[in-house]
Amino acid sequence: MTNNNKTDDSSYIYRIDKSDNLSYLSDNWSEFALANDAIAMSVPHLILGKSLWSFIADHDTRYIYTLVLTEVRKTLEPAVISINCDSPELQRVFQITMTAMDDGAVEFSSTVVEIRQREYIKILDASVIRSEDIVKICSFCKKIAVSDGKWVETAEAIRVLNFFGNITIPQLSHGVCPDCFASITAEMDYPKLM
Repeated sequence: MTNNNKTDDSSYIYRIDKSDNLSYLSDNWSEFALANDAIAMSVPHLILGKSLWSFIADHDTRYIYTLVLTEVRKTLEPAVISINCDSPELQRVFQITMTAMDDGAVEFSSTVVEIRQREYIKILDASVIRSEDIVKICSFCKKIAVSDGKWVETAEAIRVLNFFGNITIPQLSHGVCPDCFASITAEMDYPKLM
């Protein structure tokens, strides 16, 4: 693996050390964080040294990342996952390659593989006022749970859950839909807890 610190404008790199603390951010990290309304994550000296787990709130997503990191460190084979990093007016698909390094560190290289414009989707706008209601959104594909076990695309969820009839938009809680869980863990040997 080449440890080249340069990235093109559509690739973002961060590394965690063997204790899962952030140890490196690519030069374009701050710009990317600001463009995605992640102001608190845009200042490297405020996040370097912090645990990766302090940025992942929900159990399901933590579990997936724990499985993947364990597998990468054990096999020394890179793992590649796709993740949607959507904004209210853009659909962005990233490919994240996680590569073990010699010292137990892991490098995450996120590359934009697709960007599509779309009509504004209010539920994805972090600046809107939220109700007390909570809906679960998949951390990887951005589908929304509309009932037990049923996850649908964001636009469909807006219709099914009648968000337009509500004055305020519900809060989003992250999780992992069954399709993403199955896809990401298909080749792994892991305890079947979910």
